[in-house]
Amino acid sequence: MRHWVLAGLTAAGVLIGGTVLAQSPGIVGQKPSDVTFTEKGLESVIAGALVRFYDGSVAQYYRDRSYVYTAGDGRTSYRGLWEVYDGGQICVRFENGFTRCDTYVRSANKMILIEASGTRYPVRSKISLQ
Repeated sequence: MRHWVLAGLTAAGVLIGGTVLAQSPGIVGQKPSDVTFTEKGLESVIAGALVRFYDGSVAQYYRDRSYVYTAGDGRTSYRGLWEVYDGGQICVRFENGFTRCDTYVRSANKMILIEASGTRYPVRSKISLQ
């Protein structure tokens, strides 16, 4: 596995200084050019962030580990707790007991969320919740 430290990395318009990324094959839906985040790297990017996707949906990752996902229609929301793992994996345990894990990668200067099924969702924007 190759590792890079990218000191001036820009993802979704946000400067991420010193984030360590790793190229990791084997994720369904991952392309050879995708670069995955390390656990610490993704945590530094996602904690306290509101992430908007092109389908209109929004994922809110609060620093206290709470999580709110709002569907593109703006009417349906799901709450839970999030946790980050190495390889860019982020898992959410929802209040209804359901758990899902997705992976964030960096591809061509964009952050992409890859579902376990391999479906890719490019991040439209990422802003601080503070």
